[in-house]
Amino acid sequence: YPGQFALFPHFRSDGWLYFLVRDANTQKESIV
Repeated sequence: YPGQFALFPHFRSDGWLYFLVRDANTQKESIV
């Protein structure tokens, strides 16, 4: 996940990154 990591490099501790990456993969903007 190069795009996700570049977009959210600060949320790599808890399940935030996971959620963000998953949302981005499914093209769902519910976290925003």
